[in-house]
Amino acid sequence: MSKSKDLLNPTWTNLFQVPVYPYFEDGPHDPHSFSPEMKARWMVDSAMLTYGRAGGKRLNDKQLGEFFRRGGFTHTIRNDTWLKNDAGCWAFFASNDDWAVLSFRGTADIKDALTDADATMYHETNLAHPPSERAMVHKGFLTYLNRMWFSEVLGWLDAYRLSHPTAEIFFTGHSLGGALATLAAGRYHGNISLYTFGCPRVGNAVFSDAVAEAVGEKWFRYVDGNDVVTRMPPVALDYTHGGQRIHVGSNDPPFIGMESGKVDLAQFLKPEPVPDLADHSPGRYLYYVWE
Repeated sequence: MSKSKDLLNPTWTNLFQVPVYPYFEDGPHDPHSFSPEMKARWMVDSAMLTYGRAGGKRLNDKQLGEFFRRGGFTHTIRNDTWLKNDAGCWAFFASNDDWAVLSFRGTADIKDALTDADATMYHETNLAHPPSERAMVHKGFLTYLNRMWFSEVLGWLDAYRLSHPTAEIFFTGHSLGGALATLAAGRYHGNISLYTFGCPRVGNAVFSDAVAEAVGEKWFRYVDGNDVVTRMPPVALDYTHGGQRIHVGSNDPPFIGMESGKVDLAQFLKPEPVPDLADHSPGRYLYYVWE
């Protein structure tokens, strides 16, 4: 399917907002018949749909319901934060009798940005496969997930797993949402997959190994061009990536150097985002994953 190249425009608006977009336009389908690439197309749509907006406007329940129906989902749960249109962590769990998707929203407001900035490492003690060494993760990301993990998200997963013991559950998200999906996948069990888009580094090598043990070979980490978010926090702070890296978009050299562990704030004062920032745009992931 061909997507509009307007999704690629390097503007500040496109960097922080999801454009008007025909989610699951090619559906509905049964992902069991999909290749990993086709599953990724369904997951990138799920990841961006969690923002709940199109062209800066909030999607209403009728629009959301139509998108979910077109995606092949027969049951959907959204967390209280989303339903109240509050700032903070949004997530949905969409399912049918054969498969389900747990999707987390990415950075959407200043509160999220402050969470992204807290790169202090903290011991993750809720992994499905506890390692012998300490699995250390980004404290800001962990705090966000814990706010809804035990009160809402874990219950969604367990209820579905109880009635569908062998069904595949996909974990997905863009940006901060990808980090939350990675943490969540590391805590769960059974037939699960992890697809992230523009995901920052989440923890140390011990943590990444624990997630890999939970997910197996079904961990796909999509990176557009030189997306600067995927190079943060720096490896100098003991952060590392895991999973299968799938590169899309430009092959140009990085515009922003990350080796020093510092980011030049002047990059945020330009009329348009520099290439490495533009590469993080939701629209670019939607375009390149489908193309």
